[in-house]
Formats: sequence, structure tokens, C-alpha cells
Amino acid sequence: MRFSKLFIPLTFVLSFSAPVQSSAPLNLPKLNLHLNGAIRVAANTLTLRSVSFITAKLAQRGFVVSDARRQGQIYVFRTSKQGFMQLIAVDARDAKIVGLNVLAAPAGAQLPESENKDNHFIDETYEFGYVVSEKEYESFTPFTPAHMSATEDYTVTAVEESEMVIYEPLDVVADGSDDLDKADEGTAQDDTAVPAEPSAEKPAAECPSGGNGTEGCPTEPDEDAVPPEPGVDEPDLEEPLLDEPALDEPPPEEPPQ
Repeated sequence: MRFSKLFIPLTFVLSFSAPVQSSAPLNLPKLNLHLNGAIRVAANTLTLRSVSFITAKLAQRGFVVSDARRQGQIYVFRTSKQGFMQLIAVDARDAKIVGLNVLAAPAGAQLPESENKDNHFIDETYEFGYVVSEKEYESFTPFTPAHMSATEDYTVTAVEESEMVIYEPLDVVADGSDDLDKADEGTAQDDTAVPAEPSAEKPAAECPSGGNGTEGCPTEPDEDAVPPEPGVDEPDLEEPLLDEPALDEPPPEEPPQ
């Protein structure tokens, strides 16, 4: 009777040791982690205009670029022009100026103000769009000297979703002044222009006296030619001097006698 208290049913032992089977699989989240434990965000591969290309386009418009940084698809340039200093934001996907912040202005200069402010690029004195402060600019990714001196017009860049900059839609500019991809008048050379052909006229030293009958030489008047008398019209050699009967017409009939 003392051993009856230690008796355990065999069915209980078997049910406790059997593996538990679930009818539905467990949907656990899969995390792709960096080594430091931070969650990796999916990145987009974007084809962007190179920073050297946009720097050259800004230089064509008179802007002096002293530094450039990137945030997502946006390039921000520290520039100066006509005594003004700016931070210019450019969407590198289409090379359009999407924002400008005036950092400094010459003494006595007045910045344009408007109640209904236009939301597009006007000039180096006009703030609009995606305005980047100096503090924000310092936190962006700087470009290296190798980037600034590259000769490629495009670059393929991996941009994380969290880096992408969302800004308000800009006004449509009819003249395309906000588009750095557009060639500026007076600054970009027209490669389609056909150069003027050199003159075929020969120098006077290579032409004989008079030059008449020689290709490429000017024609000089004949000194031996007798000028016509004033008031006397010269006959036109192309017109017949006398009325001649037409060969196709029958002769006139004689009257009966």
C-alpha cells in the first residue's frame, strides 16, 4: 500500500512526452539585421544625375559651388552669386531645382516678397520650395572630391526608403528655368550648328592680271571695251530684228481677178 502513491498512469506519461503538432504554421516576422542589431530598410536603386554634372550646370548660370551633400535623391549645393550665398536643393532624378535658401545677402539688398509666393525657381535671391537649413545641411552625406571631379553624367545610387525626401509639388515653369538639364542660352555650345564654309575666293597674289576666266578669282571690267553711247538702246539680240513669216502658217490667198 505504501507504493500505490507513486503509481502514475502510463497513458498520462505518453501524452505528456508526445510532441505537440499545430494545425496552422506560426507566422513569425523575418528581420534582416545589421551586425549592430539595427533593422535594415529596403533600398531603391536610382539612376541620378551625377553631382559633377549638376555642378557644371550651376556654374553655367553663374553659381560658384563650394560644397555639395546628398540626402536621398536630393543634392544640396552651397553656392554664391552676385554677393548672395545660398543652399540650392536639386532633385537629381531630373536635375530640377526644387528649393533655395538664402543664407546671406549683400548690404542693402532686399529679398523679394510676395503674398502669393510663387513655388518655383526665379533667381539667386528668391527663397522657395524645399528650404534646407544649415543645421540640416551639415547632417547630410558629403560628396567626396572623386565625386565632384567625375566625368560621368549619371550615377547609380542605392537610396533607402527612409532617406527619400518628400517635398511639395512645385509650380510648372513654362520656360524651363528650373531645369538644369536644359541648355542655357549663351552658355552651352550648339553641337548641331554647321560651321561656315571658308571663302572660295583666292588671294589676289594667286590670280592673274584681270582674273577673268580663272576659278576663284574676281572678274574685273575689260578696259578695251567701248561703252555704249548715252541715250542709244542696244538691240536685244535674243529678239528677231525683222518680222519673218511663221513656217507653220499657209501663204496668204491671192484675190480672184
